[in-house]
Amino acid sequence: MKLEKHHAMAALLAASVLLSACEDDNYRPDPEPQASGSTLVFTEDNAARVTGDIVLLNGFLLYGPQALFSPVNYLLDGSDCLSGQGSVVEDEQGRPTRLTANDCVVEENGQSSRITVDGALSIEYPSENGEAPPSLIKADDYRVSVVDEDPQSELNGRIVFGFDGVMPLDFETGLESPNFENVNGTLGYLVDIDENSELPSGDFNWVLKDYTQRLLDQGNGPVMALSGQVGLAGGSITLTTHAPITPFIFQLCPTQGDLTLEGGEGTSLNLTVVETDDILITLNGVGTHYTCEEFEQWVTEAIGPIFAPF
Repeated sequence: MKLEKHHAMAALLAASVLLSACEDDNYRPDPEPQASGSTLVFTEDNAARVTGDIVLLNGFLLYGPQALFSPVNYLLDGSDCLSGQGSVVEDEQGRPTRLTANDCVVEENGQSSRITVDGALSIEYPSENGEAPPSLIKADDYRVSVVDEDPQSELNGRIVFGFDGVMPLDFETGLESPNFENVNGTLGYLVDIDENSELPSGDFNWVLKDYTQRLLDQGNGPVMALSGQVGLAGGSITLTTHAPITPFIFQLCPTQGDLTLEGGEGTSLNLTVVETDDILITLNGVGTHYTCEEFEQWVTEAIGPIFAPF
């Protein structure tokens, strides 16, 4: 059994367009996230930025893994690295259980465009059923880099997705994206685009501790429940879902839900959807109502525009 297969260049580019943020006039690369022992203190100056970081994390986990792990299939097809080194170990059912790569180019288009894989993956399954999807992925400094140096291309730069840690997966929901249960590790996402390109640049890192993201279908479309700790620039926050919330990546303005981001020194940010086009942001006990348009402006002014390819 293979991991879900996608054309890697197309999948990674689509994910970059979906998750990219920060045009040149408001792009500020994130410094390295703080260790979990340092807790972020919410202020008016960082509230929108932190909200945007969680929006992007949600989108990365909804769509990023498909692109992040798809290069495994190239080696499973029996293809060798076009350059560099790479190998895949399979179990008796023909499923990948171990991938190692060192500067392994899995796709190339001329001299200017290539996809390179580095690091190692270990993949576990819940049963001996050969059709069972993965239930656990362990990554050791695993990175997928897309480079396109053609000045005429849409990208004209590089995209790097990375993960180092343990990512439990649950595909039992029947939805396209799996649930993530108690993820521990570091996710990285870098888009370094030529200044003349129409695509924006961005640099994001999230340190996850017991992070859980569950998708539910309540009949009116998917909603999600988030929990766990996320390390960001300035420290870590803890997420608590009081009522399932609309995935931000389907539309930036949520249509239902109640979510709290808890910081240090008694600070917090709560997002409550009161009704359609009425979002209440309560920062350290002080509430402000936003329309959908105002909420989107509040977030994108802090981190730049968020794009979705639909």
